Amino acid sequence: MSLESKNLKIIFHKVKAYSGDQYNDLADESANSACLFLSIELNLFKVSKT
Repeated sequence: MSLESKNLKIIFHKVKAYSGDQYNDLADESANSACLFLSIELNLFKVSKT
């Protein structure tokens, strides 16, 4: 489902870093926590042509 089909709208507002904005601080904390759990798996097998 898309945002349009749910009739949702997203608005971005620039917030100065380290300004003490509680929602910006929460977003930063969430993003940093997510980075600790993300991993990238690479499949390096070369597939031969048949």
